Amino acid sequence: MSFRSITSYNFNTISMKNLLTILLFFVFGSLSAQNENTISINSKIKNITVYIDGAEISENANFNLVKGRNLIVFKNISNQLILNTIRVSTDNAVNVLSISSKTDYLMQETEKPRIKSLKDSVNVLKSQIRENEDLLNAYSIEKDMLLKNASLGGTTGVTVNDLKLASAFYREKILEINRKMSELTLKSENLLIIKDRIEVELLELNSKLSYSVSEIQILVSCENAIKTELELKYLVSNAGWTPSYDLKVSDINTDIELTYRAQVFNNTGIDWNNVKLKLSSGDPSISAQNPTLKPWNVDFTQVYKGYNEFQRSEGYTQNIAIPNMAQSELSTIGLDVSEADYLAVEVSELSIEFDIAEAYSIPCDNKPYFVDVAKYKLPATYKHFCIPKIDKDVFLLARITGWQDLNLVEGAAHVYFAGTYVGKSYIYTRNVRDTLDLSLGRDKKILVTRSKLKEYSSVKLMGAKRKETFAYQMVIKNNRNTPINIEIQDQFPISTNSEIEIEVLQISNGKQDLNSGKLTWEYNLKSGENKVIDLQFAIKYPKNSTIQIEQSKTKMMRNFK
Repeated sequence: MSFRSITSYNFNTISMKNLLTILLFFVFGSLSAQNENTISINSKIKNITVYIDGAEISENANFNLVKGRNLIVFKNISNQLILNTIRVSTDNAVNVLSISSKTDYLMQETEKPRIKSLKDSVNVLKSQIRENEDLLNAYSIEKDMLLKNASLGGTTGVTVNDLKLASAFYREKILEINRKMSELTLKSENLLIIKDRIEVELLELNSKLSYSVSEIQILVSCENAIKTELELKYLVSNAGWTPSYDLKVSDINTDIELTYRAQVFNNTGIDWNNVKLKLSSGDPSISAQNPTLKPWNVDFTQVYKGYNEFQRSEGYTQNIAIPNMAQSELSTIGLDVSEADYLAVEVSELSIEFDIAEAYSIPCDNKPYFVDVAKYKLPATYKHFCIPKIDKDVFLLARITGWQDLNLVEGAAHVYFAGTYVGKSYIYTRNVRDTLDLSLGRDKKILVTRSKLKEYSSVKLMGAKRKETFAYQMVIKNNRNTPINIEIQDQFPISTNSEIEIEVLQISNGKQDLNSGKLTWEYNLKSGENKVIDLQFAIKYPKNSTIQIEQSKTKMMRNFK
């Protein structure tokens, strides 16, 4: 027997063995498959718990199980599924054997109607733009042909009449071509603008990302055929909520109306249609391991030095000016950051949850959608505040009590006073005690003036010393129809050199802080009442020295050369 025949014989023998193995595999595989009843369920979300970072999806399904093994497949699950968070609850008569998941890339062609519509529009626009380009090219070739054949009669010349007819023909024809080319160019430019806008919208809808979904497979067994209900829960990323508040005050003798809202975003790949929402400040990634106590350290709160705030023992104003802060610094305190940024906020260790009564639809487009949480009427006391040395306008402050029972999470607040939008605030809960103070803007009905009294200001030489006396007068007038409580602040200088002496001569019974030099006056003014404050101090220093007494600030000025 030749080598070729032996090789052929061995090959045929191995092929028969392989064929037998394959047949047995399919036979037993078929029998095994027949023993598993497969139930496919198209996922329909009904309840969602939205966390600050993440969301828990809850789904319920009713179906019939056959005796033995059943494979339940939940389809159209978000591809942002966090695998180790899948939980299943079902009847005691049903044993859960295994839970697994996989990504279904075959769903890639299934797109949302909105995205498909926009993509179809882009394709139509591209087709129209190509058609215009083809027409422009054809007109350009025709124009070139006319220009190349514009010479008439060769060397023999032509008659005047023929020349006139030919000139008119070329003029009209080229003019017609130019007009057509201009119309097509303008049309293409407009189509390009529309196409670019649609593509930007598609980009916002994340349609340029590869579209895929997940599916969850649950293998169960039961001793008898039964009808059962199964509850499926799992966590997804790329979703969450942030608080947003509206604070409305109609007048200084009324309560504050606080509207608590949440901005919910969904970027999970699956639209949330008419779902029941619950908002939570809890941590969705918590472990099942029992907790342990760590040392609880207590220290003084460190306040950002660049924060030009009005500090009080009960709390502090929330929406105050923050000058010359970099974007990174603003991000740390939660102001003036782009919508794509994330902020670090303080939340209570005890989770806060809000059941939203109304069902909401949150599309998967990564945009924030407002969800109404609650409305409150809060008692408040009002006082006016002014530092006329810096700003002669009087600010109205609202002091809110009882806010601790409202389960507030740190977030932005929009302040309205007397039907007018005052500005944006930020509610901090980490540093506030019993009282939450908010600025309601400038009150033009309260007038404060601060003027220097030249007749009481003087400069005197006393031996080797120079003594300068400064005198100021502040006048407060209440032009409101109701009484007000107002706080005025000013200051006297603090010496940092032993050769410079400061003498406070007159402060009109104001409270003084010798360490900081701050002066404070508080008055209850009736409607139409005036109050006068006199401030006088002296500075003594060596006469051959110069000191900077008046405070200044830096401004940019145009430099002409």
